[in-house]
Amino acid sequence: MHAELRAIREERDRLRCELVDSRAEVANYRE
Repeated sequence: MHAELRAIREERDRLRCELVDSRAEVANYRE
């Protein structure tokens, strides 16, 4: 059970990092 929650949390953190990266790329592209 704990392993599943940890995996979900890691997946969510990775997706959030990717989202931040893509948002930064868009900001750089606009300038």
